[in-house]
Amino acid sequence: MPQAGIPPPREIDAMTTKSDNGAAGTPAEPLLFTPTTEPFPAEKLPTVFFDDDPALVDLWHAAWRIGWKHVYRSDAMPFSPYLGEGCGTNKVWIWDSCFMALWGCYAPDLYPVHNTLDNFYAILNGKRCGIKVHHPDNPPLFGWAELELYRHTGDRERVAQLVGSGVLQNHWRWLENAALPGDVMPWGAMPVLWRRLHRGYLWSGNPSGMDNTPRARGDYQYIVWVDALAQQGFFAETIAQLCEIAGNEKDASSFHARYEEKKALMQEYFDPEDGCFYDRSVLPDGGFAKVLTPASFWPVFAEMATKEQAESMIGKLRDPEKLGGPVACPSVSRDDPDFDPRGGYWRGAVWLPVFYMTMKALDRVGEFGLARNLSLQLLRWMKTCYDREEPHTIWECYSPTEPKPATTKRESLCRKDFCGWSALAPISLLIEDVIGVRSIDASTMTVTWYPPECRGRCGVGNLKTGGATISLLAREGVAEVSCDRAFTLDLAGRSFALAPGCHRLPIPR
Repeated sequence: MPQAGIPPPREIDAMTTKSDNGAAGTPAEPLLFTPTTEPFPAEKLPTVFFDDDPALVDLWHAAWRIGWKHVYRSDAMPFSPYLGEGCGTNKVWIWDSCFMALWGCYAPDLYPVHNTLDNFYAILNGKRCGIKVHHPDNPPLFGWAELELYRHTGDRERVAQLVGSGVLQNHWRWLENAALPGDVMPWGAMPVLWRRLHRGYLWSGNPSGMDNTPRARGDYQYIVWVDALAQQGFFAETIAQLCEIAGNEKDASSFHARYEEKKALMQEYFDPEDGCFYDRSVLPDGGFAKVLTPASFWPVFAEMATKEQAESMIGKLRDPEKLGGPVACPSVSRDDPDFDPRGGYWRGAVWLPVFYMTMKALDRVGEFGLARNLSLQLLRWMKTCYDREEPHTIWECYSPTEPKPATTKRESLCRKDFCGWSALAPISLLIEDVIGVRSIDASTMTVTWYPPECRGRCGVGNLKTGGATISLLAREGVAEVSCDRAFTLDLAGRSFALAPGCHRLPIPR
């Protein structure tokens, strides 16, 4: 039985997945959007060089092309065009859209990532339109998306307007204080299943994004969710950082404090016996719900883990019986009784959003080499699937045992052409963890680049940041850099102040 006073959430859409596309018995409705008719802007995009594995460059180009298919125009949205997830429905998803911003930030002047986020803000502020937010209580990742966009563009005016509107602060407070299980928001397609308790947050499979996850063996109403706590804490911290950029010190201080509260509470979610973050039971015993998934890496990503806890979690990625193996981050541990070798949607499939988050968690604790190796492993997995399977495309999620598309809950194949968040690997991970462009900061015009040791060329060209166009190419121990505006290059730990023009710099080793 659930804890007294807590109504069990209703998982209304428990048997509906994005990839079912009407299979749950709902009649198809006329689509309120159309794909853009603008030509694909290939010549304006960044370019990459990776002679050690040119096939990954091909996958890069494929991701941008598929993503362009999901630039939509619609009179039913406050801002048009916008980026669609690849689901082909009259709904939008918060966490999909935020993750799309994390690859779209490499071409925000071409791919309408700002409009995509602004549509949510308009809807949250009361704008009514024909397209609804599928899960109002999806992972709250707006702050992460906006910070990355700011780092690429340096658009302080946008941040000031966003902070001034209060939309992010109000959404955080709604999740913290007002959301009640069963509520149906006028702007939401599905009932809210999120609720704050003193020890964390009730939630459920579909709004968490991990639809049929075996966490709590499906009895979702009996746990407080480790990822919900980490995400809500991280949301507070990113709001605080945006407030600092906008000069709103009062809100910055308040939201920093809220983050620290969540960070302290997270220590109750670490099981020292297994060396792992887990969900916690809401039943009187309050024990750990010991199902290991990549969701356990959200505390590491949110910098809520101690050094020792992070090292223990990293051990799960190195363990081929846990979250390691031929491709990392299966959506449940390989030794779990519910692990499906074909994927089974969130019962084993490898998903780009949680894979990307996990790689960023590794980056935050300095495990750059491991993040690079695991990213290369996944990219080659995806490219092998791309070459072998018909159609030749990028998929919603991948089998954890063979380089194939994963199966859904109904054992059909997952959705094709999913760029969508699956572009995170061919675009963002290739640039950040394989080529080694670790950070871009348009506000200070600084790029941090640690080129890997490669046999041939490695780099990125036509990279836009803060109004500048920069090219970085490493070969034979030398970095060839060109720029049309002055910027600072942190090259493998050594800082160079570069004037506009072309430069040849020895790569420190």
